[in-house]
Amino acid sequence: MLRLHCGNALALTLAGLFNSISSLKSSGYRRMASRLSWRRMPRRVTLRWLVRRNRTHTTTPDYSSLPDEVIEQILLKLKCIKSIVTCTSVCKSWYVLIKSRRFVTMHLSRPHSNAEYFLCSYFRPFCYSIQNYNSKGLENYYEIDFPETKRITVHGSGNGLICYTKFDDVCSNIYLWNPTIRKLKILPKSRFYHTKRDAYGFWYDTISDDCKVAIISCTKVSNVEVYSLSSNLWNIITTSGPSYLTTEFFDMVHVNGTLYWLTSANRANWSDERKDWKLTSLTLKNGMFRETLIWPVERSNSVSFASTLGACSDSIFVLRVGCDRTSLHVYDESLNELHRNEFEKSGKEVCRVLGVRSNGIEVLFQKFGTDPPILVFDVGELKLKEFCPSAKTICRAIPFVETLVLLDDGDSRSIPKAG
Repeated sequence: MLRLHCGNALALTLAGLFNSISSLKSSGYRRMASRLSWRRMPRRVTLRWLVRRNRTHTTTPDYSSLPDEVIEQILLKLKCIKSIVTCTSVCKSWYVLIKSRRFVTMHLSRPHSNAEYFLCSYFRPFCYSIQNYNSKGLENYYEIDFPETKRITVHGSGNGLICYTKFDDVCSNIYLWNPTIRKLKILPKSRFYHTKRDAYGFWYDTISDDCKVAIISCTKVSNVEVYSLSSNLWNIITTSGPSYLTTEFFDMVHVNGTLYWLTSANRANWSDERKDWKLTSLTLKNGMFRETLIWPVERSNSVSFASTLGACSDSIFVLRVGCDRTSLHVYDESLNELHRNEFEKSGKEVCRVLGVRSNGIEVLFQKFGTDPPILVFDVGELKLKEFCPSAKTICRAIPFVETLVLLDDGDSRSIPKAG
C-alpha cells in the first residue's frame, strides 16, 4: 500500500506512473489505468488531491502487482535525482529497488541530459560551486558545502563523487562526498604513515566499474596504495617506487589501468625553468614506473605560468602555456612521444588553464579582466576559440555529473542540509 506523505515530487512521480500504466497491453492493467485516468485528474496534481481522492474511494489499486521492470523503467526516466531518492519512502519494494546496486549502476549508465556541469573553485579560499554550462554560458547551479570541515583540498571528481581531505592536515581522513544526494563516506585508514608531501589521485575506473583513490608518498621511496570503493579496502601496489621532490597531482589522469602525472627531481616551483619536468606513469597491475623528459630539453628564456595534463581514450597530452608560446606534447600509453607542437601565443590573451572537459580533448582557459570569457583549446585541431561567457573568475574547473553513487553504500551516511 502506498503511503501518501512524500511531498509534491512524489505526486508528480505517481502521475507519471498512472500515465504509463495506460499504455500496457494487459487487460487487468487497463482496468487499473481507467480508474486512474487523466480525465478524473485535475490539471495540477497535488498531494492534497491525492490524499482527498484516497479518502473518497473505498478501494485502492494494488500497485504491488505491477511488474518490477515497469516500475524500474519509469523511475529511471525521472530527470530529477532528488525525486528518485524521495520515492524510497513510497513502499518497501521501491526502497529495495532504488537502493540496489543494479539500479544505481543502470542510472549511472543511462544517457545524460544535454546539461554539462563543472565543479569550480575560485581564488577565494575554500569556495566551491557547481556551474551549469548552457547556451547562455556558465551559470551558478548551487554552492557546495563540505561536511566535517570548511577548509578542504579537493583531489578530484568522478561519477558524481568529490574526493577531498582537510587542508594542511597530514592525519586527515579521506572523504568521498556526493553533494547531489548528500551522502558522505569516510575511507578507512591506509597502512602507511603520511606526510604533507604525499599526493592523492581520484578517478573512475571504467574497466572494473569502480571508483578508486591512490596515495603516493614522496619520501626516499614511493609507497603506492590504491583504495577500491567496491571492496572498501586499500591495496599496496608497490613499496619501492622512485623518489620525487616535486610533484603535480592536480591533473593526475587514468588511462586503461595506468596513472600519469608530472614530477621533477628538483625542489622548485612550476614557473622555474631550472628543472627538468617529467611525465611519469605507474601501471597499477604490476607496479611498474615509467618516465620521460618533457622540458626543458634545452634551456629557454620563456617562463611557463600554466600547465595541464589531459587524456583521451589512448593518448596523454601535456599543454604548457608561456608568455610567448604554447607547447603541446602528445604521448601514447607507453610514453612514446607521438608529436610536439609549438606555436606563438600572446600571454595577454590567455591567463591560466582551468581544466579539461569530459570529452578529454578540449582544454579550458580564462582570460584576464572583468567578466572574463572562457576559452577552449582543441588539442586535435590546435585551435583556440571562445567557449562561453562567465560572470566569475575561476581558478579550476572539473567535469561533474549528478549520480546516485553511495546511495547503496551501507557505510556512508546522510548529511542534512544546514539551515
